[in-house]
Amino acid sequence: MDSQDVVWGRRAVEELLSSGRPVRKVLLADASRPSLRGRIQDLCRQNGVECRIAPLSRLAELSRTPEHGGVVAVISPLPLLSLEQFLSVPEPERQILFAFDGVENPRNLGLAARSLAAAGVAHLLIPATGGAQPDATFLEASAGVGERLGIVRVPKLADALRELKAQGYWIFGLAGESSLTLWQHALPLPAVFVLGGETKGMHPSVRNVLHESLAIPMASNVESLNVAVTASLVAFELARRASL
Repeated sequence: MDSQDVVWGRRAVEELLSSGRPVRKVLLADASRPSLRGRIQDLCRQNGVECRIAPLSRLAELSRTPEHGGVVAVISPLPLLSLEQFLSVPEPERQILFAFDGVENPRNLGLAARSLAAAGVAHLLIPATGGAQPDATFLEASAGVGERLGIVRVPKLADALRELKAQGYWIFGLAGESSLTLWQHALPLPAVFVLGGETKGMHPSVRNVLHESLAIPMASNVESLNVAVTASLVAFELARRASL
């Protein structure tokens, strides 16, 4: 990682977290003082930023200096939108939103982003913690196309989905066990399509917000599809319907 991608030192990281700039995560040294930990952890919670405890050697590796002061912030290489900023985008540009719940592999997220952009989807939604973030691997997997998408990052996905539902969005989840298929539903807009993580699928708190679960019909000897493939199929089905 390039040293320009990180900020280190207590005062610099505190100012960064207070500035509203997109921060991927913050690492605190396992030997850092309790007072430092408490202040930084509070700021991370307030801003929906992942905060981890790490060994001194990891912080020195990221900052390329032993004088990191016990705290290092990793800055996002892409601009990120808040939910409020997304809702201020002109309506025609935010009719469709894809949300990723606990997708852990940034390559999967990048491949999905490439397909979404190719199908004309303008935004994707991710939680600030518990899933892949738009890092260098994401950009590589998306072949640079990920830079064209508006990436909306929120502290808690379930809360964001409830707010979107209150704003008139239909909330659909893709789930293989659903008896209702993607082809059978009218798919009214505006809508959010939620895709779960690679191993555990959607969290219960997210499932509880859905209007409906939808399945992609498959042969009985195939258990599931890769999350990027699922995103691609849904996005191009929406594009096909829009062209009719």
